[in-house]
Amino acid sequence: MKTKEALEELSRHIHPNPKARRGLAKALSEFKYDEKASAIAVSLLKNEDSYYVRAELIRSLGKIGIQKYREEIKSHYSEDSHLDVIKSSVIEALAIWARRKTTSYSWRRHSRVKVFQ
Repeated sequence: MKTKEALEELSRHIHPNPKARRGLAKALSEFKYDEKASAIAVSLLKNEDSYYVRAELIRSLGKIGIQKYREEIKSHYSEDSHLDVIKSSVIEALAIWARRKTTSYSWRRHSRVKVFQ
């Protein structure tokens, strides 16, 4: 349910268990182009200790797709983490961004042909 109420509930309930926080981070990615969801993800990212939760928050920022947070995503590339999960999430988030940009261009350019499904 991508409603304002659901977003408010997500932002209020920060669980002590990293697996629960990772689920919360993933749920934020459902709020496409939502400024508040991006702001919540960035604020959680600044206070997060778990590499895997940080990686999920970075991926969520890429999926949400607010342009002004692109530099925030890039800034985490230099962070060291277990199995380089943060670096790979930065690459994945930027790839999501590039794919979205390419898809919208292709749909406009080839409006009669379904290039991407």
